[in-house]
Amino acid sequence: MEGEKVALLLVTVLCSSYAYEVSVSCMMAYDEGGASAVFNSPECHRWDFSTAIKNGTDNCLVATHQGRRKYQEDRMTYYPRVTVPAIGEDGVEEASVGIAAVFDGHGGKEASEMASQKFFDYFLLHVVFNTYKNLFSHSKEHEEAGQNSLKFKGDLITRLQAEELTKDHHPDRDDEKARIEAAGGVVLVVGVPRVNGILAVSRSIGDIRLKRYGVIAEPEITGWIRLSTEDWYVVIGSDGIFERMSPQDVCDILHGGHGKENKTSINSSSCPSSSSSLADCIVHNAFNKGSGDNLSVIVIPLRQESPSVEHKQQI
Repeated sequence: MEGEKVALLLVTVLCSSYAYEVSVSCMMAYDEGGASAVFNSPECHRWDFSTAIKNGTDNCLVATHQGRRKYQEDRMTYYPRVTVPAIGEDGVEEASVGIAAVFDGHGGKEASEMASQKFFDYFLLHVVFNTYKNLFSHSKEHEEAGQNSLKFKGDLITRLQAEELTKDHHPDRDDEKARIEAAGGVVLVVGVPRVNGILAVSRSIGDIRLKRYGVIAEPEITGWIRLSTEDWYVVIGSDGIFERMSPQDVCDILHGGHGKENKTSINSSSCPSSSSSLADCIVHNAFNKGSGDNLSVIVIPLRQESPSVEHKQQI
């Protein structure tokens, strides 16, 4: 009986090169207060998640520019190769994932700075705890929910034709506005729609004084997109990138669709130099088109070669 009691109180999630122990009391803390409760609980292990980061070459392109703002409030983080535990046919297995995020700060850099520093540990913690829960559920429904626990906020573009995979959190979006008004807030147009005439987004980390009026920090999960051989890039950008450019404009830069060839307003001369990366070209085009915000972008090529001329002509 004593052996059974120990087995019930402690579970170890093994993943060859590392192991995470999760106690029942720690699991209860997670269920009641989420990741922050686990990090603050003296009963929970202090894991070193850095062991999950694997070295490896990658061709991720990043660029950032303060733009016309007095301060740079954007922050970025990118880990191209991270090993995480996942439920497979034979139990817990290793899965390799890439993690990328752009944090668009406003009213100061503190919130975006904090989020960028804590994002990786919080992501891994959610993965570990959901894997733990899935070990006992044996439910496909729970398995999918656990692996779909987080979706990066931002604008993602994939395929030769631009495809937006996320929705902007504008206060005047019907569902966002309904939540704000149900909480006693109002959406007023002060230049752009704003919560109580102040905040131009309806979801954010921070902005404590507006949380009571329906502003939440919960990410919007948009689901999984299965990649195919027709997919070329994933782009994550801050609002400044898309203030004066459309997703298709960005797509045209990625595929060399400048000037008259594709009848776009993108100017290849806006790239800093002939050796500039695609990320640099996106940032400088956004700046030259008049964006007044900070500019940050991560470009993740999904294939080694560039799109062919035949592909370009099909855009």
